Amino acid sequence: MLPKDPFQVAELFHKIALSIPKDDQARCLRVCRRWNVVIMPIFWRHMLVDLFRSNQIPPISSYHRHGHLVKKLALQGTALHYSLVFSAQLCDLALASAMDLCGSILQGKVYLTSLCLDRVRFLDASGFWQTVSTNLHRLQHLIIRDTVVDFYAVPHFWMICQRIETLKLIRTTLAYGPDPTMEFRKLQVLVVKTVKGITKEELKQWVIQSNHLKRFEELNNDSSEEEEEHMVEWNQGL
Repeated sequence: MLPKDPFQVAELFHKIALSIPKDDQARCLRVCRRWNVVIMPIFWRHMLVDLFRSNQIPPISSYHRHGHLVKKLALQGTALHYSLVFSAQLCDLALASAMDLCGSILQGKVYLTSLCLDRVRFLDASGFWQTVSTNLHRLQHLIIRDTVVDFYAVPHFWMICQRIETLKLIRTTLAYGPDPTMEFRKLQVLVVKTVKGITKEELKQWVIQSNHLKRFEELNNDSSEEEEEHMVEWNQGL
């Protein structure tokens, strides 16, 4: 016999909690202890931290207490030190409008499978990409938008590309293209949109070297005419 209260059914309660908006989840946390226990991990699992917003939900101050529950994080703003409080279990990280980016932002994030960079500027580009190359062995998806990968960083970048499954480059500048001897055996999805630093011939050879490629898109639309796509939307599409 089913209980009269549907919230007494654990699986149903969990599904309801997953389906409601973030602000409603925040209200549910204050209903009672039992609701708090069930909803707390759901509420914190996916987070968008916009440091340009004054009415951030939840407030930024609470991340120091509950940040260890976050699995998927989109951080918009320049105060990158906030990301250092998040769990080592973080799987999905998106950074937008970030300045002075360096390898320390990825310290301990060995479980990252997805990384999205949107309009970021580096303090130490070589150190950042070297950290990605040497520490993030589980990384499978990489999205780069409106970002420059300079001469000192690009060797690490191409090393990373040889072991990931999804790569999307949107209005990105690379110091140079891939070496003809490289093999991209794991790459399955490649999207190249208005990328500088890669010739047509290099791109063609890159596709040939990607033996397991299932989807390839080359777009050269004028960025002034295209509809802007939010960084977080790219990240959710993985």
